[in-house]
Formats: sequence, structure tokens, C-alpha cells
Amino acid sequence: MPIYPANSKASQWVSAFRKVIVNSITRTIQIEFIGAPSAYCFEEYEIRLKDETGFELLRTATIPVAHMYTEITNNKAVLFGKYIFTNLQANQDYIPSIIPVERARDGRCLCIINGNNPYDNRSICSCIAADWEKVRIRNNSEMKQQNFLIIYTHDCPEHERVVTAFAEFLRQQFNFNIHLDIWDLEEIEINVMDYITKSIINANKILIINSIGTYVRYKNKIDHKYRIESTKPTIFDDLFDPQIDQALRHPYLVSIRFIYTSDIYILPPLIYLLQYTLLDNINLLLSNLSNNNEISFDQNSLNELKSAITYMELFTDSEPLWSDNFTVANHIELNVMNADRNKMTNIVEKDSGVIDDIEDNLNKI
Repeated sequence: MPIYPANSKASQWVSAFRKVIVNSITRTIQIEFIGAPSAYCFEEYEIRLKDETGFELLRTATIPVAHMYTEITNNKAVLFGKYIFTNLQANQDYIPSIIPVERARDGRCLCIINGNNPYDNRSICSCIAADWEKVRIRNNSEMKQQNFLIIYTHDCPEHERVVTAFAEFLRQQFNFNIHLDIWDLEEIEINVMDYITKSIINANKILIINSIGTYVRYKNKIDHKYRIESTKPTIFDDLFDPQIDQALRHPYLVSIRFIYTSDIYILPPLIYLLQYTLLDNINLLLSNLSNNNEISFDQNSLNELKSAITYMELFTDSEPLWSDNFTVANHIELNVMNADRNKMTNIVEKDSGVIDDIEDNLNKI
């Protein structure tokens, strides 16, 4: 309880915005603001979103001082608050606003204008609001959609679930156009090589998921001694080798691994790139993909991905040799492998200008 039940100057105090971040992709507005010194006795702050006229209240949230944080600025403790409005209406203008809650939980007026008794309900009680400029959540059709290709190997069902949850998170929360083999099955079945070429040329960036499977397949592909295959082969089993050949020549690669994969399994051509470990570096990754250093999103949208990663971690802990149960290394003669590679090379390079067209295509996007 403060020494004084109210501060006579509290009705004149005005908050200030520290930061307002609008993200039309996630349809969120993140607001950071400055709180009053403790002598003003405020217990809560109301964060508002008003319509473009400033008269209609569209969204509101209350933040207790106990949920705010303090930073030392110029040797002074400054109180800050933060709130993210989610699921906002696209194609809509908003005016962010902050105002201290005028009454304490015991009913006394904290912003008394006339009178001396803060407990007197007849006294005029009113705090001053601080308004930000009008901001807009743009419609998705107004924005250029980013196109990303995810390359990975089907190490096991648990790993597949993690990759799928990651792709779904990017697609649902940020409206990215995500190409994932299991989502593009129809195109792959029609012509796998055409799919590989088209998906790589059209990608703004290629996200490569490093894992035990990608490392082992790539290493044996280079060594020409074994062909790594799944114990239960599918149409996706032969996709990685020709796909990685073209992908590594793309000008914009993003190297990713999940926390259950050791950094020793990063593909050799990618070791000099910036590495993103998920979920530890999720904000940095999203800033890279969206070209926005101030990215914000609903943390609850990560629940499915977190669950999938946790399940995979438990699985790898209980089955240390799990990868041996899902892949088999078939020894093949060197001349046979070379024959296969020559055949694949002829197919991949049937259009000699395919890879060279990537940068030209990206410049047109």
C-alpha cells in the first residue's frame, strides 16, 4: 500500500509509447509503453485499440503493474509494459491508446480532479489517455507473398511430425507459401524432376532441415559407397539426392536444425551459414524470413510444434539407435552408382539454363 492513498498530480500524468509494431501477416499489433513512477500509485493500465475516428473502442486489455517490468535508464528505474493484440481484422485501421486505470481495487480515485477525498464517489475522477497515430492491418492480397521450399529427409514419423508442424506454423501464422513434399505429392507423382526444378526456381529462399538422415544420405551420396534407403520406401525416398544437388546452388539458403539434432549433423556445404536452432532461434529465423526485425506473433501458435519436438526428444532419449530402425545402407558397386548419377545428371541438366535462371526469377518477384 502506498504511503499516500492517491497523488494529486496523477490526473496530469500522461504515458508514452515505447514501440508499436504492426504485423499484417500475423494480424497483430504489439504495443510497448512507459508506466508512471510508483509515487503515482497506479495499479493497472488499460491498452486500447480504437477505430479510425478515435471514438469507437474496438479492443481493450488491462495490464496489472505486477505484470510489467523495470529497466534502468540513465540510472533511473523505468517501468515498461507490453501487450500484443492478436487476430485483428484485416483491411482495418486502428488507433492504439494507453490510459492508467483511474480507480484502485479498493475503489479510491487515483486521478482525482476536484475534491480532497479519493474515496468520495462524488469527486471527478479521470486520467489522461495517450494516443498513437493511426495504423493499418493490410489485407493479404495487398502484400507480396513469400515463397519458401523446405527440404528434409523422412528420418522417422516423429521427425516428419515436427517438420510438418513447423511448416504449418509458417503457413498459418505468416501466410507464407510453403512447399513441402507431402503437400506437393500430386506434382511429384506427375513428374518428380520437373517438380524439383520448378520448386527451387520459384523459391525466394530454401529452408534445409539438418538431421541425422540428411547428413547420412548426403555423406554417402558424396562417398559413392552406399545408397541410403528407408526400410519402408515411399515416393519421397528418392527425392532428397537430386533435390539437394540443385538446392545447394540456390543463392538464398537457410540452415535449420531442431534441438534434438546435434550440430555435427549440419551438412558440410552449410556450416559457414548462420545456423538456426529451433525453437531457440525462432524469432531470429522469422525476422530473416519476413525481412522484419520487429516480428511478433501469438506464442500459443507454437504449441503444436513444441509438442512435436518434445515427443521427438523423448523418442530419441528412449531409443538412442532409433535411426538404424528406419534406414538401411545398401552397398553398391562404384560403376553402378556412377551410371545412376550420370543418368540423373542428364535429367537434371536437360535444360542447361535452369539453375542460372533462379536469380533472374527472384529479381522479378
